[in-house]
Amino acid sequence: MGASSSRVVRQQACADDDKPTTKDNPLLKAVHEEIASQVQQAPNKAALGRPHLTGGQANQALSSLPACLQDLHLGMPPSLRGANVRLMKIAAVLKWSQLKAYEVVDLETEALQVPYADTDDELWKRVVTISWRWAKRKPGVYEPGFLPMSDLQFRELKATLQHAVDSSGVEYVWIDWSCVPQVYSEDSMVEVHRSKVFYARAHLMHILPTFEDLPEEGPVRVILAKAQRVLHTRASASAAAADETESLQCAVAESVIGAILEKNRTAGREYFGRVWTLAERMARHGRSEGLCNWLSLESWLGMVVDAMVKNTEDNASSIIYKKMLGQNAAGLLDAVLGPLAIAVRLGGVQAAACDHLEDKVADLCVAAVGVWLSPSPLEEAPTREWLHVYLGQEARSGIYQAWSEADRVWAIYSYFCWKRLDQRSEAGLRMALDDLAETAGGDKGTYLQGMYAQLRIAPEMDRQQDKLEAAPTAFKRWLALVMCGSINRFGAHGAEITRLVGLLDSRTAKIQIKAARSLMTLATNDANRAAISQAGGIPPLVKLLDSSDTGVQQWAVGALSNLAYNNDANRVAIAQAGGIPTLVKLLDSSDTGVQQWAAGALAKRACENDNNRDAISQADGIPPLVKLLDSSDTGVQKQAARALANLCSKDANQVAIAQAGGIPPLVKLLDSSDTGVQEWAAWALASLAYANVANRVAIAQAGGIPPLVKLLDSSDTGVQMQAARALVSLAYANDANLAAISQAGGIPPLVKLLDSSDTGVQKQAARALMIVASRNDANQVAIAQAGGIPPLVKLLDSSDTGVQEEAARALNSLACANDANQVAIAQAGGIPPLVKLLDSSDNGVQEQAARAFNSLAYAKDANQVAIAQAGSIPPLVKLLDSSDTGVQQRAAVALVSLAYANVANRVAIAQAGGIPTLVKLLDSSDTGVQMQAARALVSLAYANDANLAAISQAGGIPPLVKLLDSSDTGVQKQAARALMVVASRNDANQVAIAQAGGIPPLVKLLDSSDNGVQEEAARALNSLACANDANQVAIAQAGGIPPLVKLLDSSDNGVQEQAARALNSLACANDANQVAIAQTGGIPPLVKLLDSSDTGVQMQAARALVSLAYANDANLAAISQAGGIPPLVKLLDSSDNGVQMQAARALVSLAYANDANLAAISQAGGIPPLVKLLDSPDTVDARRRAAARAMGALAAGAASKAPKLWSGVVPLLAKLQSSSPDAQVRQLAAKILAWDL
Repeated sequence: MGASSSRVVRQQACADDDKPTTKDNPLLKAVHEEIASQVQQAPNKAALGRPHLTGGQANQALSSLPACLQDLHLGMPPSLRGANVRLMKIAAVLKWSQLKAYEVVDLETEALQVPYADTDDELWKRVVTISWRWAKRKPGVYEPGFLPMSDLQFRELKATLQHAVDSSGVEYVWIDWSCVPQVYSEDSMVEVHRSKVFYARAHLMHILPTFEDLPEEGPVRVILAKAQRVLHTRASASAAAADETESLQCAVAESVIGAILEKNRTAGREYFGRVWTLAERMARHGRSEGLCNWLSLESWLGMVVDAMVKNTEDNASSIIYKKMLGQNAAGLLDAVLGPLAIAVRLGGVQAAACDHLEDKVADLCVAAVGVWLSPSPLEEAPTREWLHVYLGQEARSGIYQAWSEADRVWAIYSYFCWKRLDQRSEAGLRMALDDLAETAGGDKGTYLQGMYAQLRIAPEMDRQQDKLEAAPTAFKRWLALVMCGSINRFGAHGAEITRLVGLLDSRTAKIQIKAARSLMTLATNDANRAAISQAGGIPPLVKLLDSSDTGVQQWAVGALSNLAYNNDANRVAIAQAGGIPTLVKLLDSSDTGVQQWAAGALAKRACENDNNRDAISQADGIPPLVKLLDSSDTGVQKQAARALANLCSKDANQVAIAQAGGIPPLVKLLDSSDTGVQEWAAWALASLAYANVANRVAIAQAGGIPPLVKLLDSSDTGVQMQAARALVSLAYANDANLAAISQAGGIPPLVKLLDSSDTGVQKQAARALMIVASRNDANQVAIAQAGGIPPLVKLLDSSDTGVQEEAARALNSLACANDANQVAIAQAGGIPPLVKLLDSSDNGVQEQAARAFNSLAYAKDANQVAIAQAGSIPPLVKLLDSSDTGVQQRAAVALVSLAYANVANRVAIAQAGGIPTLVKLLDSSDTGVQMQAARALVSLAYANDANLAAISQAGGIPPLVKLLDSSDTGVQKQAARALMVVASRNDANQVAIAQAGGIPPLVKLLDSSDNGVQEEAARALNSLACANDANQVAIAQAGGIPPLVKLLDSSDNGVQEQAARALNSLACANDANQVAIAQTGGIPPLVKLLDSSDTGVQMQAARALVSLAYANDANLAAISQAGGIPPLVKLLDSSDNGVQMQAARALVSLAYANDANLAAISQAGGIPPLVKLLDSPDTVDARRRAAARAMGALAAGAASKAPKLWSGVVPLLAKLQSSSPDAQVRQLAAKILAWDL
């Protein structure tokens, strides 16, 4: 067909279909203006030509609906009328990151749930229903993380809901995934059927299709681009010819085709061809609604394009669209399909048959725009006339598709019959067909014959007749009840269940299958589960597991699985009947279906409790499960991996699975083409590695890390989540695996997953990054370079508390001891949302936010200030009163870091009431809380007299003293340190600590096996003894001197330093203690410490010797005899000013009125370094005075006047005499020079 003839067909189609004019239908002009605005404001965003969600007859009351729809309401059984209907709050849904399943919806904040009988027209006029095509089929068995809605669909859903709120003021949405039970034990189909009433009564309905990418190869994009140009040309030409309608239709179609090309996707054609969505649309019968009220123009044209493209592969793809387009416009579609098929086959558009194909596509698009705009209602209606056509033609023509053939019946059955039948049985299906055929009228036999063929039911079978002629009459009767579905999950009674249980003992496999299958159906109801067990159903079902018929085995497994669901008594009964060993035995079946069901049943049992996990292991279930991992059947692989994953909750099973060789095949399954297999293999590996060092190594050695990293890029969120989870388990406390994950390129995809729309994926990715960053400086840097910090900060604002917690945890790990990341997190805006999280209602979130603040503030002055300015201190102080010890501990730690070396923050924490609360936490039963509370008090008290006093006034001293007796060394250490700080510079606190009994336990801690405890105890005793006579005496009386002397021989420099320091304070101006220390043998080890490589030790040892020598001739002699003078002289040349000063002071004490020591100092070469100290320009007054005093002592002794001792320093003495700024030094130099040197 040439261009001119195509044009004629197009014009004829538009004429026959009464194309709208702007005068007759102002909607066209409005749509054109809206699309122009959308393209200009937000290209490539929301779908063009949004649905006009006003409804054909706004707020239509129930009483004004067609009779066939009112009948749905009137015929609803009382039990269902009284059952709750759930409506989602649109405001809540708009905050979600993905569609939530029924079971995880928060009823209090996210939904309205009321009995259907209590709903009225006023409520329904505030409701929009969603009719949508699931992107994925619901699996036959439960799979964690399954979600039928794609990310694109969910974004479109949220945009449409916002549009509905803005344009119509609706408040609630009904959508099956969130409003219908999804667990496999609930009868969700009842609510699905009842929902037809909801679709009928709701104010609005919106259609949500799937989305398909345009073909990557071939001519489709070229044809659409050419058609877009044709539409542009026509729009301009029509405008010039003053044909406004033609111009606007072409312009609108041009814009939509442009959007499809820009986004490289179309809406999927499948929606209108599905029988379930047909049933939902039929509920809108009686309203003057058209396509423009239900879906966007972009979605509609996309569906037409997709049907056109898919028709090249499947001729049935376009049937429904030909019907919807109307006879003449359908001719336009036919005109496109033939040439398009040739173009697709050739991969180009140059063939003669493809000439003017773009014109034909343009014609079709314009006609489709007209159909979308048409207010004419669609033909489907729940009437007897429609049913006649449906059963006679449409259900068998391929026009409507379904997940299963039986859905062709069940989707529309409840429009005509309010009767419950067994939808899982062939007998129930037959009965439903018979009911529909009789309702439709006409040739019932023709209907049934055609539908039997379509549904693949053998026509010779009759639902009322049993084929087992030899069976007893009673037996036949009850078997017939089973087969026809009269015994179902709703209407079964005790007597019926008892008879069904009796059928399990039949000698005929067919009867056993029917009975087991019916019991499986019944067992989806709590009451029936109990009734079947009471009727003795469990032992014969377990017995059937040993049947030689694989069908019997499968249905028996299914029945037992349902019986065990949510019923502890049945689980015990199954185990006692030997169910687990028999299920294990079935793993060796030659039938893959039996293997899969058995492995799935064991997976469920293993998930329930440790007893079952033990029973499976004891029945030698692990080796055959491992063997099934090598099956060629993906269903078997999946269930085997699932069972092994659930068994890993027991440590012994982790070991057994590894020993059975389970790790290599699980690693191999990571490369499966089946996402379910990948997910469960990763799950199993994560569980195997959890808290098992050997398995972490084995998985890495089996090559598990690279494929797990690869799976992070999967398109399946469940796979992504479990791969990340497995990497978490592998990396924990394993430096080699941490490095391997980074080397395998794991960091960039983990960072990418932070932007996932799935909260479970976000959570695991953040957790993995936290682990990868911990204890690994290179990974901290790599995560930051990969852009990980901004998305982690963004996740702090997630609506999911688990995501918030893991994001905060990861930021803590990145900031820990990493200056650059501390800065980067602050610059990325991380501090304000972390402050906000401190007020979370979730303890885990609070704890991790506080923990992150600790790392951000630690040794980072700018962050300390920023965190305080962001208002963090009051909520952190408030968290100290949390009922959760982890929160208390982390809040205290954060306050430690904020107060460290920050005067303003110490004041602010005290003003926020932090001190009394911290004191209160000292009495916590949790040692971690005790320790961090004591640490925080240390930081607050340091160099802050007001806080020192406040701690005492708050009663902090007694509990700190009490903590010295803790069995935890960390608590002992921090309590001792706190007492040291509290006692320093505060006489009253020194007294209070002693009165509270603090000295004896501190003395006791000197004998601790922990060096840190020894050091802090000695430090505290020094602080208590400093300038406090009573405490000096009390410490000595408590036996403190011998252990302090003993600590001088410690191998730890810190212990040595603090012990020497304490002995100095004890000996200072205390004759008795001077004597006691010397008698305890303190002088030799102190002299020995003068040769330490640690300047702090040298200085405190010299100080202690100063105090011991002061006015004590015996100690003067003892220090000299112990060889103290040469190392003290040597220390005068130390690079440490404090050491020089204390050495000089010690030499002063030794030389005072002691000629022998004077001579020894002189002979040891003490004169030159002392003179040098006097001359040094950087010598402070205290050191100069100490050196001068030492020189003065030397100058006073006759033994020091030997010229040879001074010969090398005469020039320096002359310089000091003339130019020293210190008069005492000038006089001393002059005195010495007056000698005959």
